[in-house]
Amino acid sequence: MKPQQLPIKGEALAYATKEYVDEAYERVREVLEWEHLPRSIIAIWENSPMLKAERKEMGTPIGEIRDIARIIITFPGSTAVERIADLLITAKIVPNSEGQYERAREIASEIFTLTMRYTRVQNLTRHIRSAVNSHLRMLNIESTRDRSGPSSAYENFFPAVQQSSRTMERIAMLKSAELVSQLDVNDWADDLNGILADYSNGVSDRAMDSPTAARFDRSSRPRGAVAPGALNSYKLRFKQALAATLGIDLADKNSRIEKTSNKSIEDLVSELSEMPFEPAELYQMLENLRPKRVSRPDALRGDFVYEFKSMGTENTKKNLLKHVLSIGGRELIIEGSRGAFTSDMVSGVLKTFSLQLSIDPDAPELRAAFESRGQILRVQMEQPKKSDHRKLTEIFLQLI
Repeated sequence: MKPQQLPIKGEALAYATKEYVDEAYERVREVLEWEHLPRSIIAIWENSPMLKAERKEMGTPIGEIRDIARIIITFPGSTAVERIADLLITAKIVPNSEGQYERAREIASEIFTLTMRYTRVQNLTRHIRSAVNSHLRMLNIESTRDRSGPSSAYENFFPAVQQSSRTMERIAMLKSAELVSQLDVNDWADDLNGILADYSNGVSDRAMDSPTAARFDRSSRPRGAVAPGALNSYKLRFKQALAATLGIDLADKNSRIEKTSNKSIEDLVSELSEMPFEPAELYQMLENLRPKRVSRPDALRGDFVYEFKSMGTENTKKNLLKHVLSIGGRELIIEGSRGAFTSDMVSGVLKTFSLQLSIDPDAPELRAAFESRGQILRVQMEQPKKSDHRKLTEIFLQLI
């Protein structure tokens, strides 16, 4: 996409920025799926000591490697690991034997962990796109529609952001504003983020009134509300996208746009291209970049990466009890081994839940797990918040 030029109208900049992040996201996804991830997985297959036995049985499984790359860019964390493990079993890369599932999980976890250097770029791009979409919705602009076309039936059906008449005047002014300088762009983004903050904080206040009000609010509110703790991050990512759309280098000391990173999406993709092509060298680099704390929350990914361990000779997956619940429209998944639903295990996973939430309070999804004496208990929740801890405690008390 060709960079936009100043001066530019606010509404035109909003649409151009949406176009930029959509193109950037698809470009990152494509280059990861078809170039970087397959190359890295081949390097892992050909050089990892863990895969020595599998290498003896077959050559490099190119078709399955392509499928693994697609899984990694499509699914988060433990879901990706589970799907990769299933693929390894289906393709008979891991032969049918006692402990087959545990072995497949071990290999899948290793592949996923060593390729996190690549998926971090996609996660950042996704975060930037989410930030842009949230700000566009405050302008009552449907993020899926081209600006040259009429309003779609979808846009007319979907409830617009409810704003006061004064705020609607601010929105109209932002759309029609003539942005001449970088400082104008920075101030324009601050003003729009202020509207997003007012809207999001208003939603939070209403949700505190009562559980019934909270459920009604979540079911009826339009998309775009952001957790208060994430507003500043969304603002900085939005400004990063605006700068890229206008071809402004944030690393330039004369840049007047507030920055969160000197590196653009293009810079990060370019860095991936500089990694070694020779499989042995690439594998060694991936090993050097291995996350230091695999079974801990990874702050950069905003996800929980499990270090999968064998829990005896029985099939772990078959031994897990799974409860799928809904809290105000948000999915809650609780999984545990048959002996894991005890007060000590529940206390452990609740502490892990609180710790993860304190580390990344704005994550769109929380994953926490607690292991002790061969037992495991884990939780997965969409759009977590502090008040969920009490509700989660109540649920666990009924399961003990």
